[in-house]
Formats: sequence, C-alpha cells, structure tokens
Amino acid sequence: MRRTLRLLLLIGIGLVLAKPHGPDGPDGPTNRSGNGNGADPPPHESPSGKINTSQGTKSASDAVEAEAGLGRSRQSGSNSPGGSDTGGQKPVQGPAANTDPRAPSSRHNLNQIRRKSPAKDENTVVLPGTDVNGDIEAIKSGDATWNPETQRYELDSGRSYGMELPKGTLFPDSGPGFVKLDRPQYQILKEMMNANGDLDAAQGRIEQNPYLNSESDWNAALEVFKNSNRYQGDPQ
Repeated sequence: MRRTLRLLLLIGIGLVLAKPHGPDGPDGPTNRSGNGNGADPPPHESPSGKINTSQGTKSASDAVEAEAGLGRSRQSGSNSPGGSDTGGQKPVQGPAANTDPRAPSSRHNLNQIRRKSPAKDENTVVLPGTDVNGDIEAIKSGDATWNPETQRYELDSGRSYGMELPKGTLFPDSGPGFVKLDRPQYQILKEMMNANGDLDAAQGRIEQNPYLNSESDWNAALEVFKNSNRYQGDPQ
C-alpha cells in the first residue's frame, strides 16, 4: 500500500512538472510595458525631441508646421518683425537709385574758387563748415526726399541738391550754408580770391571790366568772401 501511494505521488508530481507554460512564463504573456494592462506601450517622443505623436494626428501635424516655420526663420537670419532683414536702410529715390552720387564741382566750394572757375548765370557757393559730405551720405542711404517736380533732393538739413547725369555729380541748390550769386558777382568773387585777400588789387582788376563796375555786386561778393580763408579784412 505504501509503495502504491508513493508511486501515485510521483506520478502526480510528474504531471505538474510536465504542464505546458506560456511563451513568456508560467503565468501567461508578460506585459513588457510594465503597466499591468497588457496593452502595447504608447508611441514615445522621437529622438529629435520635436514631435510627440501621442498627442494625436493634429498635434503632430502642428508640430511639423511649427518646426518648418522655425527652419525658414533660421535660414533667413532675420530678427525683424516682418521676417526680412533690410538693415533698416530706406530705399533710395530718384536718379541716385541707379547712379552713385558724386561730390559737387570745386567751383561751388568757396575756398577752392580760382580765376579759372567757370562763371554761370546762376552760381551757388558753399560756405566753409557746411556738411556736404553728410548730405551726400544721406542721399545714398535713402534719407533724402526726391522731388520729381523740382528735380531736387530735399534733406532734413534744409538743403537741396540737383544731380547732373550721366556722371551723377551733385550741385548745391538752396539751404543753410549756400549762397547764390549771379555771373558778375561770381566774377568779382573770383578776383577777390585770386588776389589772396588784397581787395585793392582785386578792385583794380575789376575796374578794367565795365560789366563788373557795380557797387551792389561788389558788396554781395564781399559778404561771401568774408567767409573764406583768404579774407584779411577790409582795406583801410
């Protein structure tokens, strides 16, 4: 009897040991996600860290569009609100948009006027200390207003300039630091400059020309000449 019970016990143990197990262990499928519900793990963040598809199709699409927009912004290198980097420079108007402005002729610069400087019916003289170079830079940078009716550049300095084409040479027209002289007045000014401040010598040459023998013209030229580096005072 004891032998029979022992045999039955051994047979029972053998049956238990021979029972088939699940593919992942004796208790059935193992949940690899570790969440205990047996479901597949949700999609996780991509290696780039940019798109999380767990937020749904629409969120993923929005993320793609946002990333694309950021890429365009980086490529443009723009910091401006409009998305285009113009450096803050205004568009150049008038002929200076196609032709680089050049400094006015020396015949306009008081301290550079000589006897050979050509006199015209109307002559604009630039007095020393006038910031012509600053005006030129303003025209180049678009800070001057082009008036198509007068064909002049108008600046915040109050001065205006015209431009001779095709070379692009500017000529002063009006404003602070500019003085207009007619032909006789400019001729007298040239004699004063040529005489190096010797007004008696300049007067002697002027008296030889009947077209320049005008007291009003002399006075107008003298007022301009007083601003030059050759003025030595009125004769005694």
